Amino acid sequence: MRSYQRSAWRPVCALVLISPSLLLFAPRALSQAAPGKMVIKKEKALAGDYLYWFVAPGLTPTLPLQLPAEMEGTILLDIPTEYNLPNAQLEILDMKQGRVAHFAVSDMREKVQQMDSPLGPNLLRVPAGNQGIEQWMVQQGEVAQMVVDLPNEASLPPGVDGKVVRCNVTTAADKEKIWQAQFAQNGLDLADGQEYMVTFWARADHARPMTVVSQIDQSDYHMLGLSERVELATDWHKYALHFTPTHTVKGHNRLGFQMGETTGAVELVGLALQASQGKTPRAVASNLLTNGNFAQGTSLWNLEVNAATVKASQEIPTDASPPPGVSGKVLRLHVDKIDDQNWHVQANQMGLDLVEGAKYTVTFWARAEPERDMTFLVGADTGDYHPSGLNSTVKLGPDWSRFTTTFTAAQVVKQHSRLNFTLGTAVGTVDLAGVSMQQVLTGMMPKSSADLTAFGVPVAVKDFQYVQTVRIPVKYKNMSVLNASVTLEGDGKSLGEYSLNPTDKGEARFDDVSQNAKLLVTVRLKNQTAQFVRIIPPDTGGYVETIDLPEGWTDVKTDASAGNQPFPLIGAWESAGDIAAQKYRFTFNADGTGSIQVGVKVNPADGNGQINAFTWRTKKPGQRIIIATREYIWAITEIGKEQKLTLTDQNGKARILYRKQ
Repeated sequence: MRSYQRSAWRPVCALVLISPSLLLFAPRALSQAAPGKMVIKKEKALAGDYLYWFVAPGLTPTLPLQLPAEMEGTILLDIPTEYNLPNAQLEILDMKQGRVAHFAVSDMREKVQQMDSPLGPNLLRVPAGNQGIEQWMVQQGEVAQMVVDLPNEASLPPGVDGKVVRCNVTTAADKEKIWQAQFAQNGLDLADGQEYMVTFWARADHARPMTVVSQIDQSDYHMLGLSERVELATDWHKYALHFTPTHTVKGHNRLGFQMGETTGAVELVGLALQASQGKTPRAVASNLLTNGNFAQGTSLWNLEVNAATVKASQEIPTDASPPPGVSGKVLRLHVDKIDDQNWHVQANQMGLDLVEGAKYTVTFWARAEPERDMTFLVGADTGDYHPSGLNSTVKLGPDWSRFTTTFTAAQVVKQHSRLNFTLGTAVGTVDLAGVSMQQVLTGMMPKSSADLTAFGVPVAVKDFQYVQTVRIPVKYKNMSVLNASVTLEGDGKSLGEYSLNPTDKGEARFDDVSQNAKLLVTVRLKNQTAQFVRIIPPDTGGYVETIDLPEGWTDVKTDASAGNQPFPLIGAWESAGDIAAQKYRFTFNADGTGSIQVGVKVNPADGNGQINAFTWRTKKPGQRIIIATREYIWAITEIGKEQKLTLTDQNGKARILYRKQ
């Protein structure tokens, strides 16, 4: 009996869907599930062709589909009803490397629907009709220079109205002065504690960053809770950013697009700033901070006093309470003496494991006596302590204020990031409560549905840790073995059993085996047993070192030329008829791969028609084969100079194919 781990097939080339009647695939239906949506984000390093399918216990795998390449690696997949289960998996095959990655099915359909909370009117005065950019500010500095216009020839994203704004940065500034090339609107009337959504479409003449900020439009130009760096591509993409401002100034708030980091043209359209009219749930992960509400006192929070010239202390005061609705306790930080280096007094939590390029939201409540500025940042907690995407300053007063900002992690050090509150700018007392850092699963919106925010499951090179097919050659006295049973264990877990027969050419095959597993191969024949330890060498196509059975074994069937006589099905078979559109060709290859070509002409040399890839294998007892996931009984008869192949499925339906001898 031959068994396979997970899937009974493995696709080997790009796939184009054909009529279901050709593969006769009919998965079992489950009444309690519903179709879903899953979003994945491919790492930029993942280039080439990929196939994906879904698996679930008790079900045959879904038909393999080619992974579409959308929006810089963000891809929206439909989860079939039968596989939208807690224990189902998405499997992705790197066709070039022959490696498979596994991911738990994650249905974001309900979370996406939660994002559809009502929004208020657009607070921005946008270019449209006779309206130009008169209500917008084009800011330039001593270094950065930018020209802004409304190009008539610019194309719009599908379904978007309005005028395209082109911002052409001719001279860039350094990273600390990117605001010197800024397209902004002043005079906005925002409210503290109100959640807002900023949406816009953008593209650039080359891949580049742009920073979106919200701040007041007068001295001291303090930030209001939004400072997010987004990556632009050369084609249109829609972006959605959430923020909740604090310390707004009535009628004196700004939304700005800062582009001074590099030269080149950026185009914007569909600009909107809208207040949420109801609760707007955001898809976020759990709090990355431990004891962020200080319920366990100061545990895991460090107060650094980095010089003899400063003095500070921390406590959990029994007479202080966090703001209403905030759980836990209050961390009180006393700064009694400072010097000219603000980092000499800082409070932080270290050892955070951030993901490069991922977006995170930092939220906290704070107050101070007397009023003061406080800088908070995310950076490395080792080495040169470099920043990792967030460095913001807020104003604190005697009353509790909630601060929240989103940033993109950059230059992270694995398991060595920290959230830091810099306190050495002034003496006095600072209270903190309800501190959190959460990965945000919103951001760029996929083209395939402008109403969906990208709740992406990251897919990286490191995830492809399973070899598609492991091949184990078994020999006896340098001849291929035809009749032994081979079992495989990986890291102490059974990976299946394979019974060799003459068509296997002395190779046992196992699917979905971890590249890093230490393999134990057990070969049995009657009362004889031998075990061998193997590893999967890299770049060998899944082949492991040959198993040589002991010379003292008996009853071993071998064939020095095993596999030289082709299996009867190997080759090309065609349906009858002369109408090309109705004609199809089955091709069985000796390596267990094959294809169905639809709409072929009578001449077999013609390479046209749609092609659907499959794998095939034999099955005992009798003349049985598995094509993709479907079992058939096969029979070949001679008709003059032609051979007739009859494939009969489990429902008794027969498919007739022919070839010339």
